[in-house]
Amino acid sequence: MKVAVYGRPIQIEGFEEFFELFTACLSKFDISYFTLDTYGQFLSKSYDMETQTCTSEDVRSGSFDFLISLGGDGTVLDTLGIVKSSGVS
Repeated sequence: MKVAVYGRPIQIEGFEEFFELFTACLSKFDISYFTLDTYGQFLSKSYDMETQTCTSEDVRSGSFDFLISLGGDGTVLDTLGIVKSSGVS
């Protein structure tokens, strides 16, 4: 399974630990993940975390099974523009 991960830039206490646990869970179940390019850049710059990245066009192309949105209702609304008419869940 292949998923894309989207989020808005946020710096809160405990985020790094959360994200490491989140990605460890994905890996445990053999789920490959890519962060949307702007989110990946934020993780690299703010938390020194390197992830594989993808673009919105990559997600719309149908090469991903799911898009996971990390955040609140505004973040979820952002993802609608990414997945519309793509077949991604």
